[in-house]
Amino acid sequence: MTALAAGVEQFEPYREALRARSRYDFDDMLGWTLQAFDEQPELLLRYQERYQHILVDEYQDTSGSQNKIVELLVSYWQDEPNLFVVGDDDQSIYAFRGATTANMQELQKDFAIETVIKLEQNYRSHGHILDAANALIRHNERRLGKELWTDEAKGEPLRVYEGDSDIDEAGFIVDEVKSLVGDGVRLSEIALLYRSNAQSRVLEHTLFNAAIAYRVYGG
Repeated sequence: MTALAAGVEQFEPYREALRARSRYDFDDMLGWTLQAFDEQPELLLRYQERYQHILVDEYQDTSGSQNKIVELLVSYWQDEPNLFVVGDDDQSIYAFRGATTANMQELQKDFAIETVIKLEQNYRSHGHILDAANALIRHNERRLGKELWTDEAKGEPLRVYEGDSDIDEAGFIVDEVKSLVGDGVRLSEIALLYRSNAQSRVLEHTLFNAAIAYRVYGG
């Protein structure tokens, strides 16, 4: 059985369990909102009049349902444009839960937006990092297009290490920390960034075994 088939098989029992407990999930809220707006025009009108100005952040991560809700709310004000959207189609990572970059790509046409401001100057990274990022995202299909740049210097050249496992990766990181400390860098000046909390366990274990003091910030 494929993962998709297994997911479909479990979906109806999941729906039944929600109904039995009078519970609902995020997709329910979107679906019921659209259904209510469709069946109760007076309800839609109430919200159209209530929200005179609409700001949507991270628009690249919106789904078709979310895009439709925005469309319904702003349609009342079509003669007085009231929609402000922030997003980056190159950062869309939630397609697995229904997000579509088409919402960003069709934004100007769907909502008759006249002004687009590209925020291309980057204040976080040095030039080498941005050069690498630009080289990678140029391969994205149907992107709106932008070129990140910075006033900062090029910085150190990028190095890429592909570990055979999370343990191998953690060992490489600890060796790098030791090398930096050997060059006179203080531990308080070194930061390890990881994407999810689950990744910290192996890093912490390897740091501990190497007798390297560390402090975890955040969750």
